[in-house]
Amino acid sequence: MCVINISVVGCGGINSWSSKYLRELVDDFLKKEDVFIKLYDQDEVEEKNILRNNQNFTIDDIGESKVEALSKKYNFTFEKCFITPEN
Repeated sequence: MCVINISVVGCGGINSWSSKYLRELVDDFLKKEDVFIKLYDQDEVEEKNILRNNQNFTIDDIGESKVEALSKKYNFTFEKCFITPEN
């Protein structure tokens, strides 16, 4: 059995949308139990993220961490952390 681990580092802009399409890809083509997707970001959803209309968040997500908001939408695991060369 093949296990696929996918890490998404950063959950604003492009990756907020790629998370949506990753979920669709997993649902449509891969067995869910063999695919593990984990989101990493330390940022919170702000009003500016909604106003620009370039990030996949809603008004209800404001104040929540980006990883939590996307994890709830698409059923991913997450870590609210700042990615550095050390980790």
